[in-house]
Amino acid sequence: MLPPSYIEALVAADLAVGNYPLQRVKKLMSAFRAADILAPSAVSTLDLGELTVILAQLGYDRGLFTSMYAERLLALMKAIESGSLDRLVDYFVAGKRSRFEVTLQQVFGVGPKVASKAWELLASNGDSVGSPRETYSAIK
Repeated sequence: MLPPSYIEALVAADLAVGNYPLQRVKKLMSAFRAADILAPSAVSTLDLGELTVILAQLGYDRGLFTSMYAERLLALMKAIESGSLDRLVDYFVAGKRSRFEVTLQQVFGVGPKVASKAWELLASNGDSVGSPRETYSAIK
């Protein structure tokens, strides 16, 4: 399972698309955490309609597009839950950006911009994302 800082970075990158600023997504992270939206096991059990409503209620209301972004988030969380993205930690720590991005793009709805943004968030060790290198060291 990916460490929480990685999950936050991936979720932020996944939702900060289509002219929706990253800073707005970052402001929603505490609400997402409280509602278990950053918990792959919890989100994976939701259906698309439930997740769409929850996202809108928490402030991520993209109008008619909310469902589309919810579908992408659901696919991401299912991929995390399945373990298919666990290699991202190794790729990031080893500085293998291309492998990181290609692996992440295997998830429905994740394109080059989202994959690149996820890498950049992890590399920046931003306040809401934490330090992936420290987290990785702690779980080794």
